[in-house]
Amino acid sequence: MAMSELRHRMHMQEVEKKIKLLQMNWFIKNYEEAIENSDKPKPTVSIQSTKLIDEIRGMRTLIKDINAKLEEYQKEINKKAFEKLNENASARFETEISYMYSVPPDIKHQLYNGKKYKFTNIY
Repeated sequence: MAMSELRHRMHMQEVEKKIKLLQMNWFIKNYEEAIENSDKPKPTVSIQSTKLIDEIRGMRTLIKDINAKLEEYQKEINKKAFEKLNENASARFETEISYMYSVPPDIKHQLYNGKKYKFTNIY
């Protein structure tokens, strides 16, 4: 089978999926509009279509629940990762600072706060 045939087949499958999705969206939209608008006469709908629309509504609620759980889970993961990153960064910062300067801690505190120390000779 040539590559062009495979590409054509894949393209046709994508087109069929899009057509089915459009048909399903059209069905959902028109069915819901017919039910919501009480001014218009209600259409005669088969039992299969009512089962289908009920199934679609159930899937929508299920998707909303799953998305809410995923968002909570993602927030929890991000929070844990952020805390871990902060712990690692602060520990690394302290070790780098402690080895980098040979300055007493009280003078270092004054320097980091942006205030001048009383003495000009730090060492």
